[in-house]
Amino acid sequence: MESSMKQVVVEEVVLLGVIIAGALLMWLRADQRHTDAVLWMGLWRGSAWDEDAATFYVDSGDGNAATVIYDYKNLLVSYRSQLHRACYITRMDQDNILGLDTITETFQRRQAEERLAMPLVDRSILGTTVSILCSIVPIYWA
Repeated sequence: MESSMKQVVVEEVVLLGVIIAGALLMWLRADQRHTDAVLWMGLWRGSAWDEDAATFYVDSGDGNAATVIYDYKNLLVSYRSQLHRACYITRMDQDNILGLDTITETFQRRQAEERLAMPLVDRSILGTTVSILCSIVPIYWA
């Protein structure tokens, strides 16, 4: 009797684990779809350009996590890596918004060429979100 009860408990624990894992996977997939939808919303709905900025946390698992901000009002994209003491910005083409993967690759490549990067002289062109993100580090054009 005792062994059958242990078996039932083990089965319930395994089932609970499978349910939790499934729920987490569904949540991650839904979260990625939401991120993509927010990013591309500006292409399809003119009212999205009334929003100031969209902020994304990018983590490829290589220890170089970063924050990317799409500033729709000022048409700038900014990038700040957790490993580097600098921010990078580039102009955004309202008609051709680059995806997170492309932006991340561009900024990471630019980080590697830091000596070639032009410093941003006038911080007044930055929106509030980017100003906060990059407040205590140098800012370079990518």
